Amino acid sequence: MKPVLGAFRRKPLMPLFLCLILSAAAGSLWFNQLPEEIKEPLGILGRAWMNQPEFRIRADGGAVCSVFIRRAGQAAVLWLAGMTPCSLAVWCLAAAIFGFSMAAVLSALTMETGLLALPLFLLALFPQCLFYIPVVVVLFKWGMKEEKKVRAAAFLILQILLAAGAAVEVWLNSQWMLWVKMLLFR
Repeated sequence: MKPVLGAFRRKPLMPLFLCLILSAAAGSLWFNQLPEEIKEPLGILGRAWMNQPEFRIRADGGAVCSVFIRRAGQAAVLWLAGMTPCSLAVWCLAAAIFGFSMAAVLSALTMETGLLALPLFLLALFPQCLFYIPVVVVLFKWGMKEEKKVRAAAFLILQILLAAGAAVEVWLNSQWMLWVKMLLFR
């Protein structure tokens, strides 16, 4: 058992991607097995993208604060999980939750929009991911190190990146998706 765990410790991305892929498949299967009367209301996001190109979410400062608090809490959980001896298991659990939820959302979108859902989904994630992906990569690298150090100042810098990502997610993403919808659904 120890050689297997040691191999995972040396190559931690392998179990992480395995958990992500398996949970994404499970999320997609779960959504597709739901009864039609439950699936129909869940496809509302796809209908909003396809039928209402002028649909826009109103952005304000309170929304930025709300999104930032959620993202900062998620980053804090991942940071604290990386400080534990079972950090790889917690990161695999986080990857599984992320994969399951993203597959369910993507399945709901494809129910209404078909194959166009994948590019729309990726475009909806684009602007804020420029800030969120570096934060996740740094937290993952910290969590996989053998020595567990408290990096409070560096974590505050990551919080600044999360705040920028939250601002982009609330203010720029709505404009970005409006532009994409106008371009695709003329």
